[in-house]
Amino acid sequence: MRPGRVPAAAAVALAATAVLAAGCGNGQSAATTQPTSIGANAQVGQVLLRGVKVTTGVTDTNRDATVRLTLVNQAGQPDALTAVASDVAGKVEMLADASCNQTARIELPAGPSAQYTIRLSDLRIGLVRGGNVPITFTFANAGTITVPTPIGSKATLPAGCAG
Repeated sequence: MRPGRVPAAAAVALAATAVLAAGCGNGQSAATTQPTSIGANAQVGQVLLRGVKVTTGVTDTNRDATVRLTLVNQAGQPDALTAVASDVAGKVEMLADASCNQTARIELPAGPSAQYTIRLSDLRIGLVRGGNVPITFTFANAGTITVPTPIGSKATLPAGCAG
């Protein structure tokens, strides 16, 4: 190597470090710009489904799994989640509150968002973290949408809701 020359690999590494350092100068840490959990996002009509995820590890057939999601009703009028279905479950339950009481529909006032819990019971297949399952959501006004829902790690859920 001639004096005063930098090997090509070292030059590339130095340039990459400079680019990364420049990207960090925006006043935001990487932790605040990255999502904290996996989850699917979807929209049907004026209803946003956010962070839809199965919160379980590995499950066997004939077991339960829990789905967590946030719903935002952007319409100027109330709506309701009237049904949830999935081919992977023998039974799907919508849970209305922190006590996990089953309900036939979840009322969605216009505007504010809230987090909800759904239980998939009597699984027909085993669920493995990293995969996904199709879940169909039907709303009174907004319509119906099927969301490919990722399977994540077990999360802290309200008492009695864990799958």
